[in-house]
Amino acid sequence: MISKEEKNVELTTNIKVKNIKEFEEHIDKAQSLLEELKIELNNIHDFKFHIENN
Repeated sequence: MISKEEKNVELTTNIKVKNIKEFEEHIDKAQSLLEELKIELNNIHDFKFHIENN
């Protein structure tokens, strides 16, 4: 039989793992948004270069 203390440790561990997974999802989303921003900034730079040279 699992003691109350062991059950609390198990629950706390499960919550921490869930929080870490959610944090990783936020990091992945932030990285994706940064990549999109990088692409947009490159597009703006290319557009500006095209206008300045035509």
